[in-house]
Amino acid sequence: MTENIQQAMSFMKEKSEIFNEMTDQEIELISPFFELKKYPAESFVFKEGEPGTFICFIVSGKVEIMKETDIQAHPIVLGRLSSGSFTGETALLEGSQARAVSVSAVEDSELLIMKKSDLENIPREYPEIGVKLLKEISRILSIRLLKAIEKISRAY
Repeated sequence: MTENIQQAMSFMKEKSEIFNEMTDQEIELISPFFELKKYPAESFVFKEGEPGTFICFIVSGKVEIMKETDIQAHPIVLGRLSSGSFTGETALLEGSQARAVSVSAVEDSELLIMKKSDLENIPREYPEIGVKLLKEISRILSIRLLKAIEKISRAY
């Protein structure tokens, strides 16, 4: 199973920027901190209000991010993410926050799952790798925030 996780992480390294600063040896070292899970189409990865206990890196497939509202009878779709992206980071990095959104698989999807405890353990056991990983997650989150600010400002 570890070999499958390493292959998925290597694929992610090529497909996205999340692991691209890491060497193959570094990926091998941190692969035990991940779990590879399959989600069939129309299944929930997590639901709004649940405790945020893990972050997901999308190896294949697509997921949809949804938010419940008081105005509409159905949740609004905030976006779709595909291979190379990640989701679930907000509740993880924020602390003991509940999930702010729901995420469901739009099509059969394969995700690398990293528990909150492992996100905390990687920098302890492998400080240089931990810095690379957290720096890349932070960089991508900053880009997402800037895009959201731009989108909101255009609405006014």
